[in-house]
This record gives sequence, C-alpha cells and structure tokens, in this order.
Amino acid sequence: HIFVFFVSMRLFGIHHRFRYLLALILGVNFINAMAPSGGMSGIALFIDDAKRNGKSVIKTAVSTLLATVSDFSAFCLFLLGGLIVLLRQNELQPYELVTGLIMFFYAGGMVLLLLLGLKAPGWLERQLRRLQQAINRVGRWFKRPHVLADNWAYIHAHEVAQSSHLMAAKPRLLLVTISIALIIHLLNLLSLYTIFLAFHLPTTASLIIAGYAMTILFTIISPTPNGMGVVEGLVPLIYGTMGLVPTDATLVTLVFRGITFWLPLLLGFVLLRRLHLFQETAVSNPSSNLLAGDPDPRPPV
Repeated sequence: HIFVFFVSMRLFGIHHRFRYLLALILGVNFINAMAPSGGMSGIALFIDDAKRNGKSVIKTAVSTLLATVSDFSAFCLFLLGGLIVLLRQNELQPYELVTGLIMFFYAGGMVLLLLLGLKAPGWLERQLRRLQQAINRVGRWFKRPHVLADNWAYIHAHEVAQSSHLMAAKPRLLLVTISIALIIHLLNLLSLYTIFLAFHLPTTASLIIAGYAMTILFTIISPTPNGMGVVEGLVPLIYGTMGLVPTDATLVTLVFRGITFWLPLLLGFVLLRRLHLFQETAVSNPSSNLLAGDPDPRPPV
C-alpha cells in the first residue's frame, strides 16, 4: 500500500521521489513487523525522516495517519464482505467473528479519536489524563510511578486536535485517499485471483473475497507480529472449509503471503540498514543510501 502513503503525503505537500518513499515505507513495514502496533509503530520512522530532510513534522504525521486510517477503513468493507460470505456458507467461526469485530472497533476507534480531537479536544484531554493517571498508578506497583510523563495527555490531545483540524480543512484529501486505498485493495484481490489462475485451481468470487479478507485480517489483528505463523496456519484451514484441497490451500496462502509480506519484509530489512535514521546528523544525500541512482528526495528550492 505504498502508493496510498505516497498520494497522502503529496496531498499534504510532502514531496518525495517515489523510489525514495518506496525504500522508506519498506523500512517502515519491517519496523511494524518487529514492533507491532496495528501498523502505527513505523510512524516514528516517517517523523525522523521528516526532521532530517527539513519536512513538516506535523504534516508528515497527519499524512501517514490519514493513509493508515484510509487503508483500514477501506479494508473494513472487504472484511464485511468476507464475513458475510463465511456466514452465508455456515463456515463463520467464533474466532473469525471476534477478530473481525476487534478490527472494526480498532478502525472505528481511530476515526472516533480524530472526531473527538475535532469536536471535543478538551474532553479528549481529560480522558487521556485519566488514562495517564491509571497507568502511572499501576506503574507504582512496580516502582515506576512515572511510566507516562505529566504532560503526556496534553501533548497527545493537542497532536490529535491538530491532525483532525488539518484533515477537516481539506475533506477532499480524505475522500481521495480512501478511494485510492479501495483501488489498491481491489488490485491485491486481483493478484490473489491470478495466483489461483496460475496454478489452475478452481475458484469463485466468494472464495477469493473470504480468503483475502481473512489473510489481511489476521495480518493486522494477531498475537504474533504481522500474523507470522498465524496467517500461514489459519488461512489454509479457512480455504479448506470452503472446499479447497489442503495442499492447494497451503500453496495459495504461502505464495500470496510471500508476495505481499515476506518479500517486502526482506527488502525492508535490507533497505532499513541503509536509511541511517534515528541519528543526530543527517547524511548529505540520504537517497544515495537507498537505491543506487535515485536522486535527492527533496525537491529543488
């Protein structure tokens, strides 16, 4: 979903060469896999890159948040379709339903947080302060009374409010980004279909939609980083309940995961070592550390 981030940043005036951003987002994918938080932990890498390259930190944070919210919101439509398919075929399992509900609540919670930042920032700050106090009280049991700083609630409420107002000032950006996210998911769905065709496997629209929805769902909501092992173990079983031979189900799952997750993860590991982020001084030409021949990501003044 690199293109979603690329467009979101462009819409907010954050200009990167596509090849540079490709390397950066692959590095973010690796960060998210190693420090999972539903796709949010890699935002620190975007912010550090913005500081090093003289970009607006707040616009970078908002654009990446917008891309994440758009991606998850678009996926929820496919997830709803997948759950309906499984329900109509009497194959919907409790763990699939519960995980799906968690995904809906997670995506909805992100949207609600932005709405609160826009409409009721004071109330949001008070609730965050209560959360901060509760966490610090628990921390005292472990002799860590200041797990969260005294200004944690204020800073985060202020950042959410800023992000919300920036998005509200340009509602067209949200519609454009969500539309692009929908197109990207459709292309991913098509790529799964082509895998079935490549191996001459029988398929239906219901099988593709349910398989894709469950693959992405257990990638995002999983007890392991990015669904490592969980997706490879569960999704073939789901395909099997829908009539696919176990060996074929495993083959499709591994090939699709290899293309959409394992290969980008490997590239992210390689490129992350060349990003030289989280350093006090920036390299003179960060793009030269990423992809040979890629020009400086900063546009000419």
